[in-house]
Amino acid sequence: MPDSAITRKQLKALHAGFRFLSINRVEKLGYLGSYLILPCVDRELAGRPAESTKHLSRRQARQLITRLQQRGFPIGRPYSGSPVDRSHMDATIATPAQSAQVKRLREEIAWRTEHGFEAWLMTRLSMERIRTFADAERVIEGLKGLKRHGHAAAE
Repeated sequence: MPDSAITRKQLKALHAGFRFLSINRVEKLGYLGSYLILPCVDRELAGRPAESTKHLSRRQARQLITRLQQRGFPIGRPYSGSPVDRSHMDATIATPAQSAQVKRLREEIAWRTEHGFEAWLMTRLSMERIRTFADAERVIEGLKGLKRHGHAAAE
């Protein structure tokens, strides 16, 4: 069965989720940019990264709502209607936008040693590398905390 455009109910849920989680415009674009516009939504823009919630398909919107639920948005139960979506929830990999944000934040920190980030990751977060969406979220928040507490590199 072919996918179709996002529903009004999904649009409302996504906007409520972004507001509830205090997700700013840049973060929102990061989430949306991890999905490509499908021909069923807009033939002219197909293949480009989504820049608006209206560019999402029903399936993409359902996946994004689940990602917001994983961050704490209290709406309904996470979707588990198909094996693909169920596996998506169990171990969602870090998005390209998250990887880019980690890289940017990592460069903005004044590390004391050459492998300071890797050491911090292991000692403070008990992980060797970022694998999942949740791992990336923890690392991003940790790096933001380091910056807030005076570890930002001198400009």
